[in-house]
Amino acid sequence: MRVRSEESKEKDRIRRRKKYDEGQAILRRYKTIKGCAHCGYRAFSVALHFDHIIPRDKKFLVPTKAHYLRYGKNTKSNKKIREEVFKCQVLCANCHAIRTNTEEHYGVKKLARV
Repeated sequence: MRVRSEESKEKDRIRRRKKYDEGQAILRRYKTIKGCAHCGYRAFSVALHFDHIIPRDKKFLVPTKAHYLRYGKNTKSNKKIREEVFKCQVLCANCHAIRTNTEEHYGVKKLARV
């Protein structure tokens, strides 16, 4: 088993974090350009979410795989995240919460209250 120094581990952690931050910047820019599909809001990217149009087709959450966007255009992982982004629409936090609640996308059925 290979033994790595703490310095080497720290450099790898910094490199991974940099790739993740660069991927997040790409996603933020994309969301700001698209704006909310329902109300048109686009002022702050943190208030915009990716909403899967067909929730059953969701394979993973887009922001968790943002680091793959920094790989080459034709890499397998970059293609996967782009496919997942194209399954989504951009919604503001309010519109996303309303849509999720009204269409019960959260996966938990509402129980009848007695």
